[in-house]
Amino acid sequence: MTMKIILYQYQSEGLKVEVAATINDDGDLIIEGYDIGDIVKELKGDLDYEYYLIVRKRDKKELLRSLNLTFKKWTQKEDKQLVQALDQKFAGRHAFSAIKQHLEKNDIPFDSFFWS
Repeated sequence: MTMKIILYQYQSEGLKVEVAATINDDGDLIIEGYDIGDIVKELKGDLDYEYYLIVRKRDKKELLRSLNLTFKKWTQKEDKQLVQALDQKFAGRHAFSAIKQHLEKNDIPFDSFFWS
């Protein structure tokens, strides 16, 4: 069952931004962002810009611990607890970069992708 929470959303004339935390069907945590609009085109040379971080299922326990959350056995309850903790701690304009910095600081493995 896929679980998703919006960490940041902004829309104005010429710009729409959304950053979300998702637990996919494989159990991986994905922090994904999407920017679109004329402002993006001016800055990046293309109308849209996509980016994401993936914390694999096997590494989510380290992330949960780094947020001072406890668990006994990983279940959907812990997934919900994780995305809620990310929302409480990192939601806002800098959500994506703040989560990336947290992962790096705590030596939590992740994959990343930036595309424009």
